[in-house]
This record gives sequence, structure tokens and C-alpha cells, in this order.
Amino acid sequence: ILIMKTINLAVTLIIFALTINTYSQFFSGFGLKGGATLSNQNYEYKRFDYKPETKYLLGFNGSLFAEFLNNRNINIVLESGFEQRGYTWVSKPYDEFGNPLPDMDIYERTNYFTTGMLLKVKISSKKVTPFLLIGPKLDILLSYSVKPEDENTTLGGFEFPLDEFKKINYSLNLGAGLEFNKLFPFKTFIEINYSPPVNSSYNGPGLIVKEHYFNVKAGINFVKEKPRMKKR
Repeated sequence: ILIMKTINLAVTLIIFALTINTYSQFFSGFGLKGGATLSNQNYEYKRFDYKPETKYLLGFNGSLFAEFLNNRNINIVLESGFEQRGYTWVSKPYDEFGNPLPDMDIYERTNYFTTGMLLKVKISSKKVTPFLLIGPKLDILLSYSVKPEDENTTLGGFEFPLDEFKKINYSLNLGAGLEFNKLFPFKTFIEINYSPPVNSSYNGPGLIVKEHYFNVKAGINFVKEKPRMKKR
């Protein structure tokens, strides 16, 4: 219930902000983003040196964004949406006699509502505009899943329940992309984001877990660029 109220409040605030700023000279963009998320996790054991074998897991993302500051080189981007993260770890099971069984991949997925603010630095041109992104994000854990479902989430002798992940967390977003100004009636773009393992998602008695992931996104900006007045 708390998560749903938080999501509803965030959506309401975004819509309210967009309504106020639609006709403002500071409002320069509004649109949609979506694409693929490739994620993994880092494990830091507190009492001994052990690193479980993990693999990247493919998910998806989608979000709404608004851009402010109608400036040739700098924009502020507010973005809220959904990200499907997670990881795959390799289980090495044994039978009742202690004989090793074939390795098994365990898929653990986490679903987040994310919202954040990005500084967008760009080199404007008529056709293609390259840009860089940096900024903080707030992450709210919505749900999680484990497949196969009957597997225990145990790593290196430590119980690792996903329900003990932090429900509210933060991350850092770094990115770069290209904006296409003349390819379609509206501006379109592609961008790649990386979130480094800055903050822990899980901090147990013997283990710290930090997520890191890549986002590859394509998007569209529904606000057309205003013509600039020529100086006489």
C-alpha cells in the first residue's frame, strides 16, 4: 500500500509539474523512453574472501521524462519509470551422498519504480546532437521473483532472502547518447546509461550486495524545438 501511494504521488507531481510548465520558456521537452536493461550484482563478504559465480540478466525498462531549461548546451531532465533488474547465479548442487550434480542457473529478478534528476550536457547541431547525462536516482523495490521457484537463495552458506533487500534505495546514473533532430517529425534519440555499484541493496550479517546495470534506451521528444529569433 505504501509503495502504491508513493507511485501515485510521484505520478501526480510529475503531471502537475508538466501542466504548469507546458507554456513556460523553461520547458523544452516531454516524451517516452524504453529499452533493455542488463544487470548484475557485486558480493562483498565481511569475514572471508569468497566470490560466487554470477551472470548478467536481461530485463527491460520504460519511463516518462520532462526536460527543463531551454538552453543550447544544458538541460535538466526529470525521469520516472520502471526498471527490471536482477542477476543469475550459478548453483553447484550435490546429492545426498555428496556427489556434485550439474550446475544450475538460478534467476533472481528485482522490479523497481525509479525517479531521478539528470544534468544533460549537449553539443547542439541541426541534425545530430550528442549529449552526456549524470544524476542521482531514487529506487523503490516493487517486487521480486526467483526461478526455479523451489530453489533456496543461499550463497556461500549465508541465507540471502530477496525480501530483505532495501525497499527504498538510491543509485547514480551516468550516460551518453545521440539526439536526431531531423530524422522524424519529432526529435528522437538513443542513449546508454550505466549505474555503478555505489550503494548496497542488501546489508546482512556477513554479506553486502550492490547492484550495477546498463540501460540501452530509445526515446521520442514530443515537444518541437522553438525557432530562435535572429538578431538584426
